Amino acid sequence: MILGAFTVAEIPQAVASTDPLAGRSALPSWKIWETLAQVESSLNRVGTMRARFLQISRNNSMNVSKGTIFLSQPGRMRLEYDPPSHVMIVSNGWHLIYHDADLEQTSYIRLDATPAGVMLQTPVHLKDDVTVTDARRMPGTVEASLLLTQDPSAGELSLLFGERPFTLKQWRIKDLKGQIITVSLYAVKTGLTFDPDFFKFQSQDPPTPHTSWGALWHADWHQKGLIACQGH
Repeated sequence: MILGAFTVAEIPQAVASTDPLAGRSALPSWKIWETLAQVESSLNRVGTMRARFLQISRNNSMNVSKGTIFLSQPGRMRLEYDPPSHVMIVSNGWHLIYHDADLEQTSYIRLDATPAGVMLQTPVHLKDDVTVTDARRMPGTVEASLLLTQDPSAGELSLLFGERPFTLKQWRIKDLKGQIITVSLYAVKTGLTFDPDFFKFQSQDPPTPHTSWGALWHADWHQKGLIACQGH
């Protein structure tokens, strides 16, 4: 299956709320839960995927980067950034691993401590460990926003889907200071076969320990690009 490019500017910003049933969503309660069930079902159907991505980081300035993302459920993902970047991000099912070849630095964080980990759960459940903050339907587009229940300071993750077919098109992560990372997918192909070793990471560099997503947030990741936010 191949999808066309998805333009960031075409997607209106969602209005976040603390409770999807508190009336700030444009949808009635029953429609919210129906929408969230569709979101879960779509993410659980992915299986394997390869796509090009366009990433926009908004801080004091705007940084744009491109690359290729590979996904294999459960829990495995690989992001390769186009030159001149030498950054690679790998999820091996347990950790999100960030490697910067220029800095000869490798950082690890538990997958369940990152907003990005929500998309790599198998099966995906938008409850318990996740607090849904909003769910919206716009013409041809569905958006769901959520926080990690135990660590809302990790940032708000917004997932955007096209309706026909109902597939993931874009995600955003916004931190408490309003810094935003937007990743849009295009040229998507699914139903692929990957060698399991493709999602393993081996480096001679000593890992940089991080015990929380917040630590990584402020570790100069923002300008190098990530599925989630990356510091300044």
